[in-house]
Amino acid sequence: MTKTVTPLQDTLQEGNETITLTLTQHSTYAVSGTGSATVVLSSDEAITCTVTVTPITPTAKEAGLVPGAFRFTRTGSTASVLTVYFTVSGTATAGSDYVSLGTSVTFPAGQSTVIKVVTPARTPSRKRTKRSP
Repeated sequence: MTKTVTPLQDTLQEGNETITLTLTQHSTYAVSGTGSATVVLSSDEAITCTVTVTPITPTAKEAGLVPGAFRFTRTGSTASVLTVYFTVSGTATAGSDYVSLGTSVTFPAGQSTVIKVVTPARTPSRKRTKRSP
């Protein structure tokens, strides 16, 4: 039996995407081989704008509240405003370890780079108590 993948037309600038079908085990059959197959969905829209992010100050420090920073760079036309969306992950927690970065940056028209500063959060000082002998 054949399962057909029918692409839908869109106008998004995107690279190739993948569709992976994975068989699930069931009591009425055994899965053979890898049990999965992938189809590549090739986009037909020309990519005219790309965005990269790099750490320009890769170490932020709580001591002295030394900030870190990310640089976002766009290629292609800068004639119009461009908003780029992102997610943040890691072991540090927004709000208690650093000031939240939000979920987007906006490139003003004519600008090809934007800096996003990572500001360490002020943590309450811990008072040391003397132990009596």
